Amino acid sequence: MEIEDQFINYITQNQLFSQKDRLLATVSGGADSVFLVTLLKKINFNFAIAHVNFQLRDEDSNQDQIFVQNLATKLQVNFYTTNFNTTEYAQQTGDSIEMAARHLRYKWFDEIKIMHNYDYILTAHHADDNVETYLLNIIRGTGLRGIQGIANKRQYIVRPILFTNKEEILTYLQLNNIDYRTDLSNFENNYHRNKIRNIIIPEMQKINSAVKNNILKNIKINNEVQQIYNEAINSKQQKCFIYEANEIKIKISKLIKLSPLKTYLFEFLKPYNFNYQTIEDIISGLQEKSGKIFLSESHKILRDREFLLIKENIQSPINQSINELIINNFDNQIILNPGLTDALILNANLIDITADKLNIQSAKHLAYIDFHKIKFPLRLRKWRHGDFFYPIGMNKRKKISDFFSDNKISSFEKEKIWILEDDQKIIWIINHRLDNRVKITATTTKCLILQTNNE
Repeated sequence: MEIEDQFINYITQNQLFSQKDRLLATVSGGADSVFLVTLLKKINFNFAIAHVNFQLRDEDSNQDQIFVQNLATKLQVNFYTTNFNTTEYAQQTGDSIEMAARHLRYKWFDEIKIMHNYDYILTAHHADDNVETYLLNIIRGTGLRGIQGIANKRQYIVRPILFTNKEEILTYLQLNNIDYRTDLSNFENNYHRNKIRNIIIPEMQKINSAVKNNILKNIKINNEVQQIYNEAINSKQQKCFIYEANEIKIKISKLIKLSPLKTYLFEFLKPYNFNYQTIEDIISGLQEKSGKIFLSESHKILRDREFLLIKENIQSPINQSINELIINNFDNQIILNPGLTDALILNANLIDITADKLNIQSAKHLAYIDFHKIKFPLRLRKWRHGDFFYPIGMNKRKKISDFFSDNKISSFEKEKIWILEDDQKIIWIINHRLDNRVKITATTTKCLILQTNNE
């Protein structure tokens, strides 16, 4: 079977994406990613190319960027690129260069996906990467999930060439006279993955030349075992977890009945990046008073009275967010913190109309504002203690903190709430309540309609 047919079959059988989907292919310029976009173009998928210059290899990094830009031009697809000072970022966060680069690129890919409405982000991981990841996870001690290798699809991240290996990729490119860039740092053993690729696997092949194929078979078996394991975990999780609006709660009284508690809690909290040591601390904290907070690299847990409350930690290096934005006009869609759970998309429509002819929908994600009662520039920001407003329908001012208490909004949920204000007053507690001073009336002639993504 031709490799193009294998590619189509793999995508179809695993339901990775379809011809109608808009795809963002991440391209370094190396053989693997060039192979991926070559197949995408040959089969006429709808895709664009995104390239990150990590500034780690001086002029070589710049040449990679130029190569990929020329490749996008040749393939006649849209091209996105950005530069990061990865070394400086790693020093600031304390991450390794590998982890820093991962954080930077995926955050940027997410932003491009959201801003330009792509359905999936494609990476060029192949079967050899799968083997390396399997061995790397064993060394790191990542548990059962680690020995499943690389998933071919996780939410909107897709790896459509896991069916093939490096040798087959290089052969295809050579036979078709397709150029690619070679990253010489792949042959250096400064990084863990390179040591596995260049030293450990060749030594293992001396013992058994079929070791790669055997590992891939094990990965397949492990994935099937994991399905059974997940069913058991999910069954218990459904009894312990409560999902209310944007808040996740774990019922402590039900949690402490589970055995082995540490394993269950680790599996429950794995999507939120909590490690074994923190799990042990959380279990110890179950016997303590309310108020203790436990942190992962992306989330935090509050030990509340009856619950463990899970919340994204927007102050983490992974989730650096914007907490204030000045708005001079509403010519364009406003997007704050794309890719994060507190992302806010604000659309505006300014119309000339009298109030009696305006079809008003009662919904928290919609605000109808008398345009002549606000003054630009406006400011989008997070709420602060001491803020007050006049809730619509009332001529009496109210502290926003009291408004939150009356509406039983948790301390975690408060952190996600945005305020729209001008230099004199709060206009809207976004997705919650409009200020009475800007509501439309019988004298309104110009209405600003704001709508958010939180329907």
